[in-house]
Amino acid sequence: MCQFFHVSTEKLSKEFLIRLDRQVYVTPTSYLEMINTFKDLLAKKREEILNAKTRYERGLGQLDETQKQVVVMQETLKSLQPALISATQDVEKMLLEVDKEREEVAEFEKVVKQDEAAAEVSVANSNF
Repeated sequence: MCQFFHVSTEKLSKEFLIRLDRQVYVTPTSYLEMINTFKDLLAKKREEILNAKTRYERGLGQLDETQKQVVVMQETLKSLQPALISATQDVEKMLLEVDKEREEVAEFEKVVKQDEAAAEVSVANSNF
């Protein structure tokens, strides 16, 4: 490939000389420089590809780890589901009991207020 570029450049430099009367030199040094430039570019691209591959593999590893965590969490959720249902039922029972007790207290409060009013009337009558 580099040889093709070098030979093509030599041909184009001759054509450039004929058409524009300008000399362009294609030397072995320029050929070696082109090879070194190609090697540098190849090394950079290989490094970029290796970095991309490493990032991709890390991402896949992270996805795999996350999938394992999701499975564990689902199993935990399934095992805790009966306890949640039981706790919900207990809370509902307690709420019913609290409502019932609240009604009883409200009735008792009415009786106490009536007794209090009667006591106040009795005190008022006894003071006169």
